[in-house]
Amino acid sequence: MHQPEIRLTKVQIMLYGTIILCASFVALLYISETIIAALEPLSKPALIKSMRSKQVDAYPAITSQIILMRNHLQPLATQNGPSVLPLGGIANKTTVFCREADEMIVYDSDRFGFRNNDELWDSDLDIIAVGDSFVQGACMDDDNRALHTGHTPLA
Repeated sequence: MHQPEIRLTKVQIMLYGTIILCASFVALLYISETIIAALEPLSKPALIKSMRSKQVDAYPAITSQIILMRNHLQPLATQNGPSVLPLGGIANKTTVFCREADEMIVYDSDRFGFRNNDELWDSDLDIIAVGDSFVQGACMDDDNRALHTGHTPLA
């Protein structure tokens, strides 16, 4: 049996080479976009959505500053009483706060919606710190917070 001889012209070789090159380029783009997306940190809404898909009842941190900015510097109006401006977030919920470097700060709020260990409220309190984001330790992990839920000495 005689095998037929396959002869390719220079144009055919260039055409096949171009097709293979284009297909390789598209595959490389797809792979690189997938790798970049996997390495890129999630935004706050995307992280909350991901946590909820895993049955974690997560919410964004709600601060007085956010409420005032979205309400034209006015506290929240109530139906039958004075306006209010909450100091804490949503009580007893997983709270997605902010990003520090590559890590999103996530914590479980206490019974009043603050970033404390809830058991702290069951004991006698010697010190209560009131203040802004510095007191709260905004965007700091627990080990680097100045008032680490009352368990770190201030001296």
